Amino acid sequence: MAVEPLSLAALVGVSTLPDVAGSAWVKALGWAGQAFFSGRVLVQWIASERARRPVAPHVFWWLSMGGAVLMSAYSVLRGEVVMLPAYVVTLGIYMRNLWLIHRPDSRKESSPMLVVVLGLLIAVGPYAMGLIDTGGRAIPELPWLALAIVGEALWIGRFMVQWHHAERHGKTDFPAAFWWITIVGSGALLAYSLHRGDHVFIFGFVTSWVAPARNLMLHHRHLKASQ
Repeated sequence: MAVEPLSLAALVGVSTLPDVAGSAWVKALGWAGQAFFSGRVLVQWIASERARRPVAPHVFWWLSMGGAVLMSAYSVLRGEVVMLPAYVVTLGIYMRNLWLIHRPDSRKESSPMLVVVLGLLIAVGPYAMGLIDTGGRAIPELPWLALAIVGEALWIGRFMVQWHHAERHGKTDFPAAFWWITIVGSGALLAYSLHRGDHVFIFGFVTSWVAPARNLMLHHRHLKASQ
C-alpha cells in the first residue's frame, strides 16, 4: 500500500506551499536564524580579538545550534531541500563540540562520519522515500544543483576539519583550513542563493567572508608571534 507523502502546505493549514514559503512568518523565521548565525560570528570575532588568535567561546556553539534549528525549518518551508543537509549535519557537530567542552575526557569516542551520514539521512531521507513532498518547488538546473552540492559539501567539510582538530587537540577552536574552506564554500552557496533569489540565504553568505579573513590574519599573527 503506497504511503501518501506529507503535504507541508496542509500541515500548516494553507492550500499550497508557495503560500507558506512567501509568508511573513516564514521569512521572519529565516531572518531569526540568520540573527543567531550573525550573533555567533560577532561573539567569536570579539573573543578572538581579545585572545589575539581564533577561538570559539561556549556561546558560539549555543548560537550555532539555535541558528541551525531555525534555518533547517526555514529551508523545509521554503522548499529548499538542497540547503537543508548542511544545517542538519552541522547541528550534530555543534552538539559534539559542546559535549567536548563539558566532557573533555570523551575525546576520540565518536566519528564525524557517523554524524554526517546520520544527518544526511535525516535531512534527505524523508524526501527520497516520498514521505514528504517538496511543495512543487522547481528543482534547480543541473549546473546550479551541482554548484549547490559542492558548496554544501564544503560547508559541512569545514566542520569535519574542525571536529578532527578538536578531537586531536582537545580544544574546540579552529584550524586555518576551516577559514579557507568557509570562504570557498560560501562563495559557491552565495552564487546559488543569488540564482534562487532568496534574500535570507544571500545575506548569510554575503556576510560570511569578513570574519574568516580576519581570523586568518589573527591565526598567522599568532603563529608568527609564537615562533
